[in-house]
Amino acid sequence: MESWCLRQVTRGELEAFWPLVAPGLSQACLRAHSPLRPADMLRELQTGTATLHVGLLEGAYGGAVVLKECREPYSNRRLMYLWAAYACRRRVVELGLAEICRLARRAGIDALCFQSPRRGWERRLKRAGFAIKDVTYQKEL
Repeated sequence: MESWCLRQVTRGELEAFWPLVAPGLSQACLRAHSPLRPADMLRELQTGTATLHVGLLEGAYGGAVVLKECREPYSNRRLMYLWAAYACRRRVVELGLAEICRLARRAGIDALCFQSPRRGWERRLKRAGFAIKDVTYQKEL
C-alpha cells in the first residue's frame, strides 16, 4: 500500500515551504493563463485568507494546492476553491482531490470548486464526481 499524506502548511512554516512550492504553482498559473501570480498567493497565505497544503507520496514531495474558502452569492453556501494546484505525478492529483473532498466535507463546506481553461481537466474531474456548473466566454477588446 502506498504512503500518502496531504499536509497543511502553517503560516509559520510558509517561509520554509515557499521555495519548494512556488515554482510549481507559478507553472500551473502560467499554463492556465491565470492573472494570479505566486506573490498574490503568498500574500493571501500570509494573511490566512487561503491555505497551502503539500502532498507527500512515499515520503517525497508530490505537489501543492492552495485552497480558498468563500461564500456563494445569494445562497450564502460555503464553497472551497482549489485556487491553484500543481502535482509532480498524476497519482498525486487523484489522491489529493479525494483528500481535499474529505477535508472540505468535515469542515462543513457545501461544494468544492475548480476553474481552468484547460479542457483536459473535464474528463479527470468528471471521474472524481465534479460536474460543469457554468462556462465563461470572454473576448479581449
